[in-house]
Amino acid sequence: MFFGRKRRIFDVAVILGLTALIFTFSGCGTENDYENSPKLIEMETEAITENNQLYVLADLIFNMPAVCGEDGPGELRVTLGDRRVDPDDIEVLKWPSNSSGIKYDFDNIPDDQVIHLRIRTDSVENGILKIKASEKLTRFRYITDPTGKYSIKLFSVNKCIKSGAAVEMNSTEAQNISLTVKSPANKCDVMLIKLRDDDTDSTITPDAGTYDKLVDKSLIVKNEDYLNATKASTAKAIADKVNECYGSQVTASSSGSKVTMVSASTSDSHHYSLEIYEY
Repeated sequence: MFFGRKRRIFDVAVILGLTALIFTFSGCGTENDYENSPKLIEMETEAITENNQLYVLADLIFNMPAVCGEDGPGELRVTLGDRRVDPDDIEVLKWPSNSSGIKYDFDNIPDDQVIHLRIRTDSVENGILKIKASEKLTRFRYITDPTGKYSIKLFSVNKCIKSGAAVEMNSTEAQNISLTVKSPANKCDVMLIKLRDDDTDSTITPDAGTYDKLVDKSLIVKNEDYLNATKASTAKAIADKVNECYGSQVTASSSGSKVTMVSASTSDSHHYSLEIYEY
């Protein structure tokens, strides 16, 4: 009986040892290293609709080659606004850079330095995508360098999801503020706008009680019918939101793709501009 017990202990030890070796060489990240661990340098994001399903694309761009395994999304905490995204709704895509339609602010990014994620959702909530390591994670096991030896460095990143809208200011004088919508808000169901005082280089605070929350001082403009958005409907949505939330300060109207605003104070000589918030 004693000999049998020792044999069982020996067998267990061998099994544990083999398990450790398998884990070490299974491609899971086992080390964090200053020189060899990939570091996130930027995230680019875009919203697309396919077969009436809204998706958010996120390209994670690293300073050196990086890969995300099938179980990688489970190591990430992804949120749209205040809503956490289920890892099952996150897909790792393999395709050439920019085939997603995302336009980078910088060129010559090798595709092996980009991890492409596609996030299924019904709404972009408040327009902000946040991605970071899951709680209590001390290192990534499935998001690594191509050898699988070095985990990418833990990161946290936020980005505004572009609505597709773009505006051009025609006049900024207080009594004749005008702009033209150059492209409609047809990418997703939220647009973020803010009114700025150009003379003081400051953002105008909306009237109290006219909004639920701000995103970096920007108003959330809901755009549920975004698939059918036009320049004219985008201009109207902007004018309506300005009247609703800045009504004590300016009056706005739209005609076609143009928006006109007038300061409530006839003595106001400042210059103002309206921005579609993206970063």
